[in-house]
Amino acid sequence: MNIKTLAVHGILAVLALAAAYLAWRHDRTAVDSGEELAEEIEIAGFTRADLKTITYRSEKRTVQVELSESGEPPHWVTVTTKLRVRTPPAKREPTPPEPVSGDGGPGAGDAGLPETGDAAPIEAGDAAPPAPRPTPEEPRFEEKTLRFVGNKALDEIVKRLAPLKVSRRFGKLGSEQLEEFELHEPQASLVIGLADGERSFKVGGRTFGAGSHYYVLDDSNGEAYLMSSKIIRELEGGQSRLMQRELHRFEASDAAKATVTAGDQRRSLIHRNRHNLRERVWVDAGDPERVNKAVSGWMGQLGRLRALSYPDPDDSSEPPPALDATPLFRVEYADQEGANLGFVEVSRTGTPNRYYGRSELTGNWVAISRPVGDELFSRLDTFFD
Repeated sequence: MNIKTLAVHGILAVLALAAAYLAWRHDRTAVDSGEELAEEIEIAGFTRADLKTITYRSEKRTVQVELSESGEPPHWVTVTTKLRVRTPPAKREPTPPEPVSGDGGPGAGDAGLPETGDAAPIEAGDAAPPAPRPTPEEPRFEEKTLRFVGNKALDEIVKRLAPLKVSRRFGKLGSEQLEEFELHEPQASLVIGLADGERSFKVGGRTFGAGSHYYVLDDSNGEAYLMSSKIIRELEGGQSRLMQRELHRFEASDAAKATVTAGDQRRSLIHRNRHNLRERVWVDAGDPERVNKAVSGWMGQLGRLRALSYPDPDDSSEPPPALDATPLFRVEYADQEGANLGFVEVSRTGTPNRYYGRSELTGNWVAISRPVGDELFSRLDTFFD
């Protein structure tokens, strides 16, 4: 092979590399601008049965998801957040006043001083130096752990992991590309726990635009991908994005019947016009044509109940509500055929009042709104009249 042939091959190789680089930059520009991406690429054929846990770790938060064996909600989430402890600044000792010079009048120079006989006069410039500034303390952190039922956003994450798909496959990257994608020193990780092991990823930088994504590095093969932010962003959001606030998963229009029990009082209801949002109303099963404002108003308040927090049963500062709460009422829901849909129970404890509820979805007791609890409790007698 002569020099001319080698030169031709060299030029072709350079052109091929340049074309590949320009194509890669085009993909990168399209992603950053939010341009519509092609159909996602499957990189692992996980099934829902394969998934056991999901763990996301960043500098400030660890999110651990325990998926139910049945594959159906509820899935439990534990979020541990690292919080900086704010300490009040140390008090500085006051600076002592400067001594008074000897020419301030009769006796002014030795006022309050013991007579030593041979003490040298104190000049104004001999004042004691100010107290040194306290050395700043190292920042302290504490961890706060919350455990709760996951919501529909978590369901969406599970769907995106089984099978596992990505928006782009970049292959193995050089050091410059790793740095550009912020994968040289990743600040977060994603670990998918499987029945036969785990698959882990390092999480890098984020793209910008209408369809933001995250760059991730697969620890199993060293390849880089572009992963939907709907996985990473939701996990990073912790309880603000993943906590189940609603007490039920069924739709309000699915509930055709309800039975309300409080002590020895009981009332059966029918959900009239339940498929019409504007006209739906709960009425007494014994008189379905009459709208009782006390009944319909009380059921409307009941529909406002949301989980504010999931008390930790291991927290001694807040005893489990089931141990010292006074049961107030229980509502059971059924569909048109009478099949059970779910329930909600509400209890009251403490002074001032604190209210807790539990349902077929939450399982454990959850803290609920005090104003809503007060309203339901105060109107309970009227509801049964």
